Amino acid sequence: MHFIPHKPHVTSHSAHLSSLLAGVNGYQHPSVQSRLAAVDAWKHSDFLCKNYILNGLDNALYNVYSPMVNAKALWESLERKYKTEDAGSKKFVVGKFLDFKMVDSKTVISQVQEFQLILHDIHAEGMVLRESFQVAALIENFPPTWKDFKNYLKHKRKEMKLEDLIVRLRIEEDNHQSEKKAGNYHQEAKQMWLSKSSVPLFWFLGSAILSAPILDVLPLYPGRLSSRTVSTVVG
Repeated sequence: MHFIPHKPHVTSHSAHLSSLLAGVNGYQHPSVQSRLAAVDAWKHSDFLCKNYILNGLDNALYNVYSPMVNAKALWESLERKYKTEDAGSKKFVVGKFLDFKMVDSKTVISQVQEFQLILHDIHAEGMVLRESFQVAALIENFPPTWKDFKNYLKHKRKEMKLEDLIVRLRIEEDNHQSEKKAGNYHQEAKQMWLSKSSVPLFWFLGSAILSAPILDVLPLYPGRLSSRTVSTVVG
């Protein structure tokens, strides 16, 4: 016995859906008028969206982007331009961070403030640096004359917060400035004393007659200069 397979009645998906919906709430195919109304509503919404974006731009950019045909094209154009610039901005900020180096010709605190501004720009670009890394990077970039303090901090085992490091740098810089002022005062006093004490002295050594400042001579011949070795003192 041979069985002939039954061929089901084939209808289109839309026709089948329409037949199902025909009895539900009196469904009918959308008319031409309703379709046109939907298109008009979309155009109106697109117009509002496009102009909302344009109003956020300055005048120069408004004139550039206003000819865009719709809000989608406008948004994609802005996204392409400023996403690229954003990537370039990140590279620039990273370059500033890597090139940062302290020098002796500026105060340490002023350079620390520059470092903090770079860190702020890095965070603004969405990049995150751990505080321990920030502290280590700042210590590594100390100026040459701070080598001893740099080595001291590098050998400390306890981690330090950036704020605590800046406080210590302020104290250390105040100490440096105080020592520098004391050194300058000592040097000035020494020069003044030398200028007053260094008078020409003629003295005899065998048959030679030599002339030298008294402060240069006395250390070389301690206890050997007497009144008889001094011939003339010229003021």
